[in-house]
Amino acid sequence: YQHLVDQLLTLQEVLDQVACIDPPEGLRITANVIKGSKGPVGNARKIERKLHWGASNKTRDVQKLQQELAGYVGSINIAIGIYNVKVNALEVKQAQEQRAQIEDGVHRTNQGLQTVQEIMEVQNRSLMTLISQLGGLSNMSCRILYV
Repeated sequence: YQHLVDQLLTLQEVLDQVACIDPPEGLRITANVIKGSKGPVGNARKIERKLHWGASNKTRDVQKLQQELAGYVGSINIAIGIYNVKVNALEVKQAQEQRAQIEDGVHRTNQGLQTVQEIMEVQNRSLMTLISQLGGLSNMSCRILYV
């Protein structure tokens, strides 16, 4: 019956993993469904009773229990796999949203820099015009002083 014991221990490990699921926001319902599934052997006391039952019955009954356990562990593993796919999809979506926000921020920053550059060019032209006008005035005042 060692194989049966191994399957029961594997089931307990899977149930322990399910109990440790800490879902991100948006996947709490899926995680609660997985956590809420008790199946035919949802706790340690039931596992112990099944083990004693399996040890006291015929090989056919033990094989039936093994099949039941394998099916249950398999269904939990599938549910966990689906949950993990959903978590990964959520993380990808969040990363894409962050990237879009960053790209938008970079675009707005570039627009702001372009605006600042245009303003500086206008101010530089105004300054150059003012300097040339002051230079003309300076030449006039020099001529007036020499006259």
